[in-house]
Amino acid sequence: MVRKNLVANLIGQIFQSILAIALIPIYIEYLGIESYGLIGVFITLQACLSLLDLGITPALGREMSLFTGNARSRRSLLDLLRSVEILAVALAIIMVLSAIIISNYIALKWLKSEGLEVSTVANSLKIMGAVASLRFIEGVYKSSIYGLQQQVWVNIVNTIIGILRSFGAILVLMYISKTIEAFFVWHGLISILTLILYYLKTYRLIGEKNYTGKWSISALISIRGFASGMIGITIIGLLLTQVDKIILTKILSLTNFGYYTLAGTVSNSLYMLIGPIAQAIYPRLCELNALQMKEEFCNVYHKGAQLVSIIAGAAAIVIIIYSEKILILWTANSKLSESVAPIVSFLTIANIINGIYWIPYQAQLAVGWTNLTLKLGATAVIIMVPIMIMATYHWGILGATSSLIFTQISYVSFGIYIMHKKILKDQLYDWMIIDIIHPLGACIIFVLLYKMLLLYSEIKLNSYLELTLVSFGAIFTAFIFAKDVRAIAIEMVLKKLK
Repeated sequence: MVRKNLVANLIGQIFQSILAIALIPIYIEYLGIESYGLIGVFITLQACLSLLDLGITPALGREMSLFTGNARSRRSLLDLLRSVEILAVALAIIMVLSAIIISNYIALKWLKSEGLEVSTVANSLKIMGAVASLRFIEGVYKSSIYGLQQQVWVNIVNTIIGILRSFGAILVLMYISKTIEAFFVWHGLISILTLILYYLKTYRLIGEKNYTGKWSISALISIRGFASGMIGITIIGLLLTQVDKIILTKILSLTNFGYYTLAGTVSNSLYMLIGPIAQAIYPRLCELNALQMKEEFCNVYHKGAQLVSIIAGAAAIVIIIYSEKILILWTANSKLSESVAPIVSFLTIANIINGIYWIPYQAQLAVGWTNLTLKLGATAVIIMVPIMIMATYHWGILGATSSLIFTQISYVSFGIYIMHKKILKDQLYDWMIIDIIHPLGACIIFVLLYKMLLLYSEIKLNSYLELTLVSFGAIFTAFIFAKDVRAIAIEMVLKKLK
């Protein structure tokens, strides 16, 4: 099941990531870089509004995983789902009303638009609030379906929805209206369709013919421990990952924030690779923990960590070293690429440091331990946020990204050490050396040697071919030095040959 879900997640996420990234230059062509800056504002807004989740959605996904391990009854799960639904809808209504009330203030006093009218920005913010509320409710059902390990279905639907959302938006801009408002309205319509599909699928998976669940305070109280830990983690995670964007929306013009969003889009593509691995591994870890299968739990943990190193780690190294060339091929704008490339490299370093912590974090959640991330994150916020604010005001974008790198190094280092002292004891060496250093170290050496060889060689490759070869080479090198994943692949090949 894990292998099947992992493959489906990777294929689905990679396709959607490529689709989204490939179409951004088209969006910029029709909307302009300033309007694209508003899309960056929407991404930040959506992340910040996840605070209203109160940690309930990830807790719901965990309970769904426990249900697959026969550790939760069907009717109690339906009561929990119905209660979370009602709460989510109430919070979504608050989102919409809040967006309507504060949109004019944000457009006038916070965002710095140069070419867009204030009314256009305000209207866009109102529509953003509606779209974000729909996606907020989507999250309830998506988390449920992932927890029930029906991830192949989710990825098929997400791929179809992604095509409709992306190409439909382009058609709207081409033939109906070249405005940012029209862009967001189309996204809202697609979110309504997605919400309906997720709702029907969730109840088909766990519903009973004569029972659809009821509002239950006791059902919500039953997950309050895990949920309360998750809301703290969510707040801290948002502060650590979104504070730079919040600050920059105030300091920079929408045009310059559009450039920062462009850089973030490239570096954040790593999460499109890490997310599927975490989504496939987490339900299995929950199930193994419920069954008290400690040895198998450790095996799945290490394999997941090595997959992150192979897939996301190799991609990160290529992006960091080849950022300018990637941007030139993508945007066909050498001046823009030269300016944005350092930002891409810095953000990618911060993201991959954070990314290698994802599987250890999933292990913590699987055993219901949220205090570590909460305490470390709170400490990091208290110390680092003021530093980040000062660095951003004094040195702008590069100051913000440098602060992010330092924050992630400190946060992950302490988190990994303390975690392996309490759970997964005696596994720290294997995680650090076998799961991370061996594959990533070999990959870094390969990419640097590859670049130096081409630099001093008479062989001149087409840029597309050069990047393709180095990408496949980086992944293969990391794979060769990832002990557990390599062993599985060899075993599968030998079985096929018999």
